[in-house]
Amino acid sequence: MNKKVWLSALLVLMLVFSSFAVYADENMTEEEVVGEEELEEVEAVEEEAVETEEEAEEAEEEAVEEVEAEVVPISVQEGTVIVLTLGSKTAMVNGEAKDLDVAPYVDENNRTLVPVSFVSRELGAKVDWNADEKAVTYTKGDTVIVLHIDVAHAMVNGVEVELDTAPVIAEGRTMVPVSFISRTLGYDVVWDGEAKTVTVTEGVVVTEPVEEEVEAEEEVEEVEEVEEVEEAEEAEEAEEAEEAEEEVEEEEEV
Repeated sequence: MNKKVWLSALLVLMLVFSSFAVYADENMTEEEVVGEEELEEVEAVEEEAVETEEEAEEAEEEAVEEVEAEVVPISVQEGTVIVLTLGSKTAMVNGEAKDLDVAPYVDENNRTLVPVSFVSRELGAKVDWNADEKAVTYTKGDTVIVLHIDVAHAMVNGVEVELDTAPVIAEGRTMVPVSFISRTLGYDVVWDGEAKTVTVTEGVVVTEPVEEEVEAEEEVEEVEEVEEVEEAEEAEEAEEAEEAEEEVEEEEEV
């Protein structure tokens, strides 16, 4: 009798424990399924963020390539540099020696005079001599300068301009004030008292593609705006992914 009772009790206990095990297995299976689903969602969000980043990089590269293709290279032309030495019939033009008809000299008004032939040849001006009026006309681009021998004023595009010193005839050559001619034709003049030289510099001519640069800048700004928006979206997606991972970890701990 006692043996049967013990066997019955043992069977009951075995049934109870097996029920708990089945229940636990079912609960664990459900939790594992939920956890796997959330992990899959997190992985999907991360993959989408990576794809978005790759698309943004491709769009940026395409925009940069378009900008580079549309921008026209800037054309830079080196300016002319002329160095004149007082009393010397040799001038240096961009490092090359050039002969002068008459050596430059300083007159009583402390102004440097040079032969008209040199001015016309090296400064790129067209020169016309009127023997009857003793007048020299320089033309370069839209600028027209008329000088009269022994007259201390000039006509620049029809407007009278006072001169520090008048043009003269020296050794059968017309001598003109280099500073006035150079500055009026768009050159810079620097006097070196120690070396007794006059340096005439044309300056650098730069041709810039203004319209293309404006369009390129606008496209770059658009690319930057797109990048900012995409970065904000990526940051938001990253935060959502982190929150989802934290939730999964908390549920696993529970």
